[in-house]
Amino acid sequence: MQYTDDQQKAIEERGRNILVAAAAGSGKTRVLVERIIRQLIEGELDVDALLVVTFTNAAAAEMRERIEAALEKEIAAASKHDIIARLERQRVLLTGADICTFHSFCQRLIRQHIEAIDVDPKFRLASEQELVLLKSDTLETMLEEKYERPLEADKLPAWEEFISFMDDYGDEKGDEEVKQAILRLHSFAQSQPFPEKWLESQQSGTGQTIADSPWLTAAVPEMRAGLLAVISQYEECAGMALGSDDPALKAAWIPYGELIQQDLAGLDAIREAFNVLESNPDGEKWNELVRQVSKFSWLAMRGKVYGDLKNLYPDMRKQFDERRDAVKKALKKFADTYLNQQAEQIEEDIALNHKTAAIYAGLALDFGRALQAAKKERNILDFNDLVARDPRVETVILPLRDGLTILYKKA
Repeated sequence: MQYTDDQQKAIEERGRNILVAAAAGSGKTRVLVERIIRQLIEGELDVDALLVVTFTNAAAAEMRERIEAALEKEIAAASKHDIIARLERQRVLLTGADICTFHSFCQRLIRQHIEAIDVDPKFRLASEQELVLLKSDTLETMLEEKYERPLEADKLPAWEEFISFMDDYGDEKGDEEVKQAILRLHSFAQSQPFPEKWLESQQSGTGQTIADSPWLTAAVPEMRAGLLAVISQYEECAGMALGSDDPALKAAWIPYGELIQQDLAGLDAIREAFNVLESNPDGEKWNELVRQVSKFSWLAMRGKVYGDLKNLYPDMRKQFDERRDAVKKALKKFADTYLNQQAEQIEEDIALNHKTAAIYAGLALDFGRALQAAKKERNILDFNDLVARDPRVETVILPLRDGLTILYKKA
């Protein structure tokens, strides 16, 4: 079987972690099977020392079948007795090898080490439909409790803030939009290594200045690309008549070339202000960029000097006008998208958005804890529960067979 250079590298690489990323149908499973078979033939390991996990039972079964078929093929082709004996042993060990789904592996691991965690040994995995209903009921109950006016005076400010928040972010249908947002945020948090810790981090602080805002960090690459595209697009206009041998056209183009260079000088001032902001961002530099963009104006084409091109080469003039107008619109869109506020206004928005995000994070935290309590009461788990994530634990070492261990170290 022929493999590409990259596939061959994935098969033969040893002594380090590797990641194989490729499109569907590109041969990832075939490469993985070949990598396993090579190691079994060379006696590097036994098949039951491997952990191979997939997303579906069908994929796990297919992987096992492919490895078995590859083993049988190698046994039939082998001539040396020791190799045949080794591969026959691997075929026997294959029946007990850890080739399974993530769910089943984690579930088995929990049952093997049930004494190490706070889970009833008789737990069961909840179905998707059961979880949907449980989440809905739990969230409804949690919000009903939060709507109740507290008797304690010290709890009134938090209650009033909650009521105001629900009034602001609910709609004519009630609080359904807020409920869906809480569920989405809770679901997203589960993709973090430590969901509760991540949600708590969204509540801390009072927001950021523009200098350390994630918004600016994300916006700067897009701003650079947008601004450079505007300038590059206009620079191309300067060369519209360069390839012509017509002296009259070149003469008629001279005032347009001068116009473009003057416009580009203003655009370069904007680019320089952006470069200064990008190198060391702060509110003052942001405001300077806003000032440079707001004071920039396109030169007007007035006077007889622009008449020759218009009269003698109307198609060229029309093409220039269209391209210049497109650049004008692109610059306006750039300014409207990013530079319609001073730094102080943006920082006010950041603070307000942070307050909203903190309230959502708090609700998602409370919902997550209520959901865990509800699942514990019913003695059920879901897939997220199968992945042990305790922020108090720095390192977890779980023994498997033959000295193989799983090591997890907190980042």
